[in-house]
Amino acid sequence: INKIMKIRIIAFSVFFFLIFQDVYFISSIGVAFSVFIFLDFINKLGKIIPIKEFIILIASFQWIVGARISYYFGISHHKYYMYVDESTYMDYVVPSVIFFYLGLFVLNKVLNKEDIFLKFNESRSSQKSIAFLLIVTGLLSIVLNYFVSGGLDFLFYLTELLLYIGLIYLFFIYPSKRNLIYFVVVSVLFFISLQRGMFHEFILISSFLVFYIISPKLKFGLKLFYILIGCSFLYVIQVVKGEYREIVWYTNANAIEVFWTLIEREFIAEESNSNYISSNDETENESDANNRLNQGWIISKTLENVPKNVPYLGGESIKESIIAALLPRFLFANKATSADGLNNFKKVTGLNLSRGTAMGLSITAEFYANYGYWGGFIAIFLYGIFLAYVLRVVIETLGGNSPYSYLWIILIFLQVVKAETDFLKVFNYLTKATVLFMLIINVFNSLGYNVFGKKHFIDRK
Repeated sequence: INKIMKIRIIAFSVFFFLIFQDVYFISSIGVAFSVFIFLDFINKLGKIIPIKEFIILIASFQWIVGARISYYFGISHHKYYMYVDESTYMDYVVPSVIFFYLGLFVLNKVLNKEDIFLKFNESRSSQKSIAFLLIVTGLLSIVLNYFVSGGLDFLFYLTELLLYIGLIYLFFIYPSKRNLIYFVVVSVLFFISLQRGMFHEFILISSFLVFYIISPKLKFGLKLFYILIGCSFLYVIQVVKGEYREIVWYTNANAIEVFWTLIEREFIAEESNSNYISSNDETENESDANNRLNQGWIISKTLENVPKNVPYLGGESIKESIIAALLPRFLFANKATSADGLNNFKKVTGLNLSRGTAMGLSITAEFYANYGYWGGFIAIFLYGIFLAYVLRVVIETLGGNSPYSYLWIILIFLQVVKAETDFLKVFNYLTKATVLFMLIINVFNSLGYNVFGKKHFIDRK
C-alpha cells in the first residue's frame, strides 16, 4: 500500500464521515488519522519492528475511535461516559495525538526485520545458548516471583520478560517452527489468563510476539485478515470479561466452561441454560466492551474538571514522577509511589474510586492537567521525541546497532505502549527496564555470552 493510496484512504474517510455520518469535522480528521495509522501499521508489520506505530495505534484507538463511538451511542454508564461535548474533547485530543505522532517520528530509526534474518544467518548456532539462558532465567523469575514481595516483585516481573525474549530468539533460530512456537506460547498465556481473570498481559505479549512471526513476504490483505481475526477475539474477551470475572473470582466454577458458556450465550445461542450465568442485556455488554476501549471518558472528565474545579498542576506530577523514577528511596523516602498516581487521578478528575480499583489518567490527560491546552500539545510532542530517543539509545548505543537488540524491545516498551497509564508508571517502568537491560547485557558479557555480536552492525543505506 503506497503513499498515494494512503492519502486517498484518508481523504475518503474524512469525506465519508462528514457527508454520510454528519460527524464533527475534527472528529472526522481524528478517525481518518486513526485509519491511516492502522493501515500504516499493517503495511509495515513483518517488514520492520513497528513499535512506534504500535504506540500511536493504541493511543489513537483508545483516545479517538473509542471516544467517537461513545459520542455516537451517548451515555450508557453512570460513570464511564463523555463529560464534555464532542467539539471540546476532539479539539484537544485529535491535535494531541497528531503531535504525539510527529514527536515519535522526529528521530526516524527503522528496525528492519531483514537485518535480523541476516544477522542470524551469520551466527545462528551461537545464539542458541543465549536463547536457552534467557528462557531459563525467565522461568526461574516466574517461580521466584511467587515468594517475594516489596520492590523485588517488580524486578522479577521484568526478568520474567526474558522468557519471551528467549522465545523470540527461537523464532529466528528455528524459522520454520516460529508459528508453532507462537501458538503454543499464546495458548499457555491464554489459559493462565483464564485462571486469573486478567487478560491484559496476554494481549500485550501476544501483540509484541506478532511483530516477529509475520513474514516480510506476507500480502497486505492477509495481514489485514489476521489482524481483524485478532481484533475480533479481543472484542469477544472484552464483551464477556466483566461477567466472567464475577463468576471465576467468587465461585469454584470451571474457568474454561464459564468462558465458553458466556461466548455461546453472547454470540451463538439465544438463551443459556447454565445455572451460574445470569442473563445480561446484549447492548449493555457491547457498551461495556467499548467502555474498556475508550479511555476518552477519563480525558473528558479531566477537561471538565480542570481548571474549573482544580487549578493546573504546573508540572508538579511530572516532576514528582521523574524524581520517583531516578532517585533511590533510601535517600528520598517521601518520593512518589503508585498510590500518588491514584491520588492524582482522584484530584484531577474529581472522581472517587471504590477500594481495589486502580485507573490511570493517560499521558495526554495528565499533560493537559499540568500545562493546559497548548502546553499539553508541546508536552506530548516532547514526550514522543523522548520515547524515540530512548529507542535510539537502546538500539544504537546500548545495543551496538546490532539487529539482535531489536529482539529486546518487549523488555523496554511493554508497559510504555499502554495508552491508559499515567506518566509516573510509564517513566518509572521505562527507567527501571532500561537499567535492567544494561545490567543483563553486562552480566551476559561477563559470562562470555556476547549478546549483540562482536562487531557493531552498520545500517544499510
